[in-house]
Amino acid sequence: MSANKEENTIKDPLGDLLADDPKTMEALQLVMAGATMADAKGIPEKQVEGLYAIAYQVYQAGDYKRAEAAFATLCLLNHLEKRFWLGLGGARQQLGKYAEAAQAFGLAAVQDLLDPTPPLHAGMCFMALKDKTNAANAFRQAVLVAGDKPEQAAGKRQGQAMLELLGAPLFEEAEG
Repeated sequence: MSANKEENTIKDPLGDLLADDPKTMEALQLVMAGATMADAKGIPEKQVEGLYAIAYQVYQAGDYKRAEAAFATLCLLNHLEKRFWLGLGGARQQLGKYAEAAQAFGLAAVQDLLDPTPPLHAGMCFMALKDKTNAANAFRQAVLVAGDKPEQAAGKRQGQAMLELLGAPLFEEAEG
């Protein structure tokens, strides 16, 4: 063995990267503890809501590229807000970025497991990608999440209609 042995220590890659920036390191630690980046950086909720209003207006005006940028910023500021992920997914869907849109809708679904809207939108993206398997799974999720709740009846009907269009059953038969 050589006299110059290298130490086998595991280093924190972010520690070296952010060692000269204690404020960013502190913000990152807050986010890892469950805070939003807006909270960690001290950005007031009123400012975040103002940006949401602008993003929504830009989206409504059909400027999907700018809307995508605004909603992506909002998702970075508050990764726990379903509306921001829905906006990002919608903008990306309008831009034909279906895979990225489906990912955003998936993150929206995680924020509210009882809302069939995100999986319905994800299913439409998978349809555009000609991915019948994932489309059917998304529509199944929408139907099951909607359940028998009257306020979710429209989403349930839409999911069922899309499953019929795909020729996919609500429940897949077990192989065996």
